[in-house]
Amino acid sequence: MLAFNCTKAAADFFTIVRKGQQYTLIQQSPNNSIAEDIQQTDTLSGKNNFHWHWVLHCVSIKRKKYLLAMDYLSRYCLAFPAPKKGDDSAFLTSGAKISGACPRAG
Repeated sequence: MLAFNCTKAAADFFTIVRKGQQYTLIQQSPNNSIAEDIQQTDTLSGKNNFHWHWVLHCVSIKRKKYLLAMDYLSRYCLAFPAPKKGDDSAFLTSGAKISGACPRAG
């Protein structure tokens, strides 16, 4: 399972406002750190299930948005053009590409 821990910039990128109502795919984590998230997922699902934690950030380079996804443990980083603001399905499709793009370091 891929777990994306978003920075504020990434969370803002995936949040859209329509008619005064905010819509987002992102849920706030009950923990304050990624290390606590990893420990909690290991406790809840057992050590046999694999959870791949990524830190997701959104940056602007020459007026274009890019998403940076960095593996929490190895610091392996992928950069790719961001989809349209609030387009969750395009991001999740690219997330499937992330899981096949690099071997698991550990």
